[in-house]
Amino acid sequence: MSEILGNFLKFNKIVGLNITNFISTQLKVGLCVSDFSGGVKEYQSCKDSIPRFSFFSQFGYQNRGILLSIDSKIITLGTQRCFGGKMDLSQVSDSTFTFAENFFGKQVIATYEKIFEEIETEIQLNKIDYFLDRSHLFFSDEKVLFIEMKCTVDGSDAGSIHMIYPLMFVKQEQEKWQNEVS
Repeated sequence: MSEILGNFLKFNKIVGLNITNFISTQLKVGLCVSDFSGGVKEYQSCKDSIPRFSFFSQFGYQNRGILLSIDSKIITLGTQRCFGGKMDLSQVSDSTFTFAENFFGKQVIATYEKIFEEIETEIQLNKIDYFLDRSHLFFSDEKVLFIEMKCTVDGSDAGSIHMIYPLMFVKQEQEKWQNEVS
């Protein structure tokens, strides 16, 4: 099982690079993954690592879910750059996203979805939300695979991107995602 998890972590590094590459090339924002980590954890300890306000997308997978969290700083910085503004972290809200920020967040989510479409994995976007307490995909004591990518822009902290998968996803979709790592 540890070899499977190691390969799945490699796959998620590629996913993370695709997401940050999309943001960097399309918007000319130097978003970099400064620290990548992942492993099996209880969901409750994962929740404690994620900001309560972020751009959350919930994907359905065989009566289960996958959670993608993009820090509000990344959304705000990307949107500011997209519309020609200065990248200023002092303007990051902790309670709502603007129409433009929603648009930008949905573009990032589309990049994530496209990766799974290409490997023919049946996930579907069920919900976008902004508060973690509105996401109920896992039991608090359930073991999940937790991925965290801490990001920087021009050397400054820009927040993190988190992905949480049910363990059954890692096992059942192994043949599909493992081809991407080989």
